[in-house]
Amino acid sequence: MLSLQAAAYPGQCQRAPQGWVEQTDDTRSRVVVNHVNLYSDGALHWNGSDIDRAQLAQFVHVISVMRPVPLLILTVEHGAPCDDVVAIRSLMFDQGDCANNHVCVNGGGVAKFDPEAERSFVPAPPAPPRRQR
Repeated sequence: MLSLQAAAYPGQCQRAPQGWVEQTDDTRSRVVVNHVNLYSDGALHWNGSDIDRAQLAQFVHVISVMRPVPLLILTVEHGAPCDDVVAIRSLMFDQGDCANNHVCVNGGGVAKFDPEAERSFVPAPPAPPRRQR
């Protein structure tokens, strides 16, 4: 049976589960952050690398036992089916620590991802030279 899924802005795909927070700006924080990107074709990326749902479940479970618990930001490409958005949020909620530590963040949507920008990062500054004694 063919199912037609409405493609929508991620905010229209129900509310994020209780315990999630909303990303309010683009400032970088000093906590560990992992990015999950869901594309309109159903593809998933974890910090820029292709993954499947089983890997996502494994990764989310692993970070849920880290202390401090890293933030997990889900960003959804416009046009992603709501069924996929809800399924990924549920997987993250079930495998992670979204409700207890408020570490799941609804990153909102973007028109299209730039694969080069997604893979870029800002390296840590070099360590200051050691003083000779």
